[in-house]
Amino acid sequence: MRNKSGFTMLEVLIVVTIMAIMMGFGIPYILGWMPNYRARNAARDVHSNLQSARMTAIKEHRACTVTFGANGYTIYFDDPDNHDYVFDKDDTNDELLKEVNIAEEFKNDVVYGGTTLPDNSVTFLSNGLIEALLGNASRTISITTADGSRNWVITVSPSGGVRTTLP
Repeated sequence: MRNKSGFTMLEVLIVVTIMAIMMGFGIPYILGWMPNYRARNAARDVHSNLQSARMTAIKEHRACTVTFGANGYTIYFDDPDNHDYVFDKDDTNDELLKEVNIAEEFKNDVVYGGTTLPDNSVTFLSNGLIEALLGNASRTISITTADGSRNWVITVSPSGGVRTTLP
């Protein structure tokens, strides 16, 4: 008699059925987990970009501004003559460093929840401190999941330090 190796059709069908059942339980969990994952990454990106803006201001010996808008934020060197906290493409003294569209980049799973920043901007000075438009108060930026279940708060201290918390 010949030794037959391989799988029977019944064995293959049983394995495929078991895998389909396991995927049926796992996919809804993964789909529910993805918005939180994207929102956490958005908060980390904002945190990293704020730290990068601070380091750029120190390195270049000029003020670096991060302005938050409805869908994201812009990092740029603002014109020191008008210092209007708005990136103007026509102003040759405004130099764009980075522009981030949170909704587009994170597939609408993330909502920019507002700030306690004057003019929705934070400016890092060449010494690493932030411009004191609110005195010594810390500034906050909020990143929220689209369903509102989680909210990350990025805090910028007067000394320029950046911290992210999940209250």
